[in-house]
Amino acid sequence: MKKINIFFLVLCCLSFFGCEEDDKVTMLDFSNIVAPELEKVLPENFVITETTNLNDQVGYVLWEKGEYGYAASVTYTVQADIHGGTFEEPVELVSSTTDRAVITAKMLNNAAMAYTIESKPLTLDLRLKAVVSSTGGDGTAVPVVYSKVKTFTFTPYIAEVPVKDALYIVGGALYGWGNDKANVGKDLQPMFAADSKPGEKIYTYTGFFKSGSGGFKIITQAGNWDTCYAYKGAGLMGANNDGGDFPAPAADGYYTLTVNLADLTYTMVPYAEGATAKTYATIGVIGDATPTGWDSDTDMVETLPHIWVIQKINLIAGKTIKFRANNDWADNWGVGTTTNNIPFGVSSNGGDNFPIEKGGEYLLVLNDLTKHYMIIRTEKLP
Repeated sequence: MKKINIFFLVLCCLSFFGCEEDDKVTMLDFSNIVAPELEKVLPENFVITETTNLNDQVGYVLWEKGEYGYAASVTYTVQADIHGGTFEEPVELVSSTTDRAVITAKMLNNAAMAYTIESKPLTLDLRLKAVVSSTGGDGTAVPVVYSKVKTFTFTPYIAEVPVKDALYIVGGALYGWGNDKANVGKDLQPMFAADSKPGEKIYTYTGFFKSGSGGFKIITQAGNWDTCYAYKGAGLMGANNDGGDFPAPAADGYYTLTVNLADLTYTMVPYAEGATAKTYATIGVIGDATPTGWDSDTDMVETLPHIWVIQKINLIAGKTIKFRANNDWADNWGVGTTTNNIPFGVSSNGGDNFPIEKGGEYLLVLNDLTKHYMIIRTEKLP
């Protein structure tokens, strides 16, 4: 009997120490983090000219992922600075959760315009910024780490002040899945932004979303699924179609979708005001830049509730336009508070006329809920 009791006591002790070991919090040794390594930037000495399609893919940035001692969820952002710079205010080209990112001519050109106003060879320093979305075992944030710098030389084309790229939503949650340029303003619903600065990577869309309808994706270029932003989990996006469809909301209704291309995150929250918002019989554009001048409106099409679109309209350089409702001046919208107000911004009721600096064919979009607008030449649409 004593032998049995002693054996039982040993088992209890082992169980106690085993449980104690299981209850310990795993502490990560951040000093052993291995930073990512920037391997290649392709192609070298690329030349951008007046005839270059800025939306074309010109190459890749490739890297060796960082090591954290566990399966960390990491977002890698390609940062640029002038050669020899300190990266105090870097330009962020593109983000990815994989080991590579597609580079377009527009990305390179926009980065160049932060450092030069001439179309001549430019050398930039590039590095990777690696951010982990989770924390260590004790809740401590995982440190941000950077790769070593690699230089890259190319020739930009400086013709006009750069502006933010257009971005679209496509999917059954809104209109449909048509992904070609003919569907811009329909299946491809343009997203909006507070201003036109290319360095600002936040876009927004407030409108009616349908539940149980197959979700949606974020499109960077009409007709191209390879470069779209996809769903990577709650609040997270993947670049270059790395992921699935964003889920439709649980219930039909008005929502505000906000995406941040810099850190590949998004939010989608209910927009309660949508259900009782003021509606308009018509909304149009008027002004001496339009085909009918100040005499009459060119009507827009309400492609979705509160989203008004003119897919193609010829506007005259050096003239102006305004949006207005019901062919009357009681509700009219012009320039808001931003100075760089073309192609993106938030209009204000009774604001100044929008100046049209360059003539040609334009796409016009107005959200009468938030008063966001897009005024963009169709040749600039990706």
